[in-house]
Amino acid sequence: MENPWPDAPTEAPFIAPCDRQTIDLVLAADPEGRSELHFEVLPEPYAGDPQRAGVVLLSLNPGWGNTEPLEQGGGVDDWNDELRRNLSFKATTPFVHIDPRFRATTGGGRWWSKRLRRLAEATSWEQVGERLMVLEFFGYHSHTWRSLPLPLPSQAFTFQLVRETMDRGCLIVVTRGLGQWVWNVPELYTYERVIRLNSQRWVGLSPGNMPEGDFDGIRQAVAQ
Repeated sequence: MENPWPDAPTEAPFIAPCDRQTIDLVLAADPEGRSELHFEVLPEPYAGDPQRAGVVLLSLNPGWGNTEPLEQGGGVDDWNDELRRNLSFKATTPFVHIDPRFRATTGGGRWWSKRLRRLAEATSWEQVGERLMVLEFFGYHSHTWRSLPLPLPSQAFTFQLVRETMDRGCLIVVTRGLGQWVWNVPELYTYERVIRLNSQRWVGLSPGNMPEGDFDGIRQAVAQ
């Protein structure tokens, strides 16, 4: 399947063309109940390079902070341009949120920096930026996570990426939503290189948040 995300519109609502009909159906059926969804900023269905990543995090969807529109609207230099480049896997730092320009200046940068700090201390921020990837089950921002009643066409591309990284032997770290990921990518059920975190509330990568020895495996995969 061809990557649908580079075709995202240049103005809001930022919905991938392939998803527009499905999202319109969902919003028409439940306009008030879907107020947690935000399409006024660019989606973030992934961060990282699927060809270079040694470790892939599986998450549910990008969260929402009130700073998002300001950051993407020019409040943070280059952020909107890099997010757009990220949709084509061309961001300057593949894991775009930990680019030195954005670690402390964007909500996503601050969020990820806290959760990846221990891994960066064990390797380096440069290695984490190059060798780590996150895939979001649902690529659009929301205040809280609630699955849609219909699948989105763009999700098929994400599931394809999961399979491709598994074919390369990447470590897969399931941070949230294991059941939903396995339902859509059944191969994950028997994939031997899957790590589950101890806490789904704090999804930081640290030795205490995963089975013994797994953090060292992640460190080695990132440091290669």
